[in-house]
Amino acid sequence: MRLLTLSHGDVLIREGKALGHFYIVKKGSVVAIRAERGLLVYSRGDAVGIETALEKRPAPFTVVANGGCEALEIPVAKFDELQSQSPAELRVMAQHFLNMSDQLLGRKKK
Repeated sequence: MRLLTLSHGDVLIREGKALGHFYIVKKGSVVAIRAERGLLVYSRGDAVGIETALEKRPAPFTVVANGGCEALEIPVAKFDELQSQSPAELRVMAQHFLNMSDQLLGRKKK
């Protein structure tokens, strides 16, 4: 894991690219953009790209820094390693992130 410091407009995730990491916004905010329109704003504590990264799908939108911000970059491989060491706790955390993602995207639970 590593902490990224981003300036306004820096790209965190590029639409169509596979993700080997997901991100937790530590400070500031980032904006998900598709077709030059802002879709979602992620701020402190929000998980960005977790569902896409874990499901190994291409990113559905580009995510850029909205002003200066910091984000914790978490490799999917590290997440998988933690899952093998402490599956119950990680499952709870992952479900929490997915629920947050569903709420942000306005999706209903299946």
